[in-house]
Amino acid sequence: MDGSGPQKLAVQLGGTAHGDEQAHARNALFPFVPRAPRTSAASLLSEDTMSSATTSPARDRSPLFDRLSARGQWLVAVGLALIGLAPMVGVVVAIELALMPVVGLWAIVVATTALLPLMFVWLPMLQALATPLARLTGVHVYYSPMLLATLPSSSRVELHAGTWWDLFLFSRQSTSGSLRRRILVSMLDGLLGVADRVAEGTIDADAKILGTSYIFNATTTRRLGFTEQAPTLFWRAFLWFAIVDMSTQLSFTRGRPTVAPVWSTHTAVTTGAELLARRGQIAALRRRLSSLEPSSLCVARRS
Repeated sequence: MDGSGPQKLAVQLGGTAHGDEQAHARNALFPFVPRAPRTSAASLLSEDTMSSATTSPARDRSPLFDRLSARGQWLVAVGLALIGLAPMVGVVVAIELALMPVVGLWAIVVATTALLPLMFVWLPMLQALATPLARLTGVHVYYSPMLLATLPSSSRVELHAGTWWDLFLFSRQSTSGSLRRRILVSMLDGLLGVADRVAEGTIDADAKILGTSYIFNATTTRRLGFTEQAPTLFWRAFLWFAIVDMSTQLSFTRGRPTVAPVWSTHTAVTTGAELLARRGQIAALRRRLSSLEPSSLCVARRS
């Protein structure tokens, strides 16, 4: 769980009675969130540092696509999706034009059949190039940079790891720590984001939250409130069909050629209420992975 990160527990405490009540409520709900020390900005920054900060603003490391205007994002997203569709359409049209004079309408069947082997290579490209459009149209809803859901509802959230587009942008945002560890942290951020949506009421307490993957460790998934089930026939077939996509992402993440073990696929299932109840354990695991190299959570990434 693709799926993807994350979201949000910064609370600035005031000195009023109302601020103290908010702080007490925050600590009761989220005991694992460390309380920020009451330190003024002036005590943290010297005059030289503050002067430098005013003259040299921090570099914006957000992806270029996110810095575009709304119109610019739509133009880029539609253009990339069309580029992704072009190879498939071009192959089909070329085969049909070549065979139509010979076999007539059977050229359509031949063109479609000839396209199937190319889908193993074409699908990853289309999925990556169509990601911005899927995000803008709400087909993909992100809970963190590397954890998303496809067309989620208040009663069902099916989680996926990020696409090639998400992975490429995510890998360029930071160079601290291994890419594999940062992906795992982002996925845990995404689970925290889903739990927050449950707390807000956007996702129902009895909503079904699930993800199909080959990365699960049985002990860890149970600790986080998930139960493992056999995947449906559709997901077994889809993961085999997308093996090139997943293997290339996994190879990029690990830094060496690796075949995604799609034969070890499981479906992890939980409910909104159960995920919210395990929020503390998820936050604790996230903190541990932020400082330690992952060793027991999983062996790879998901589709």
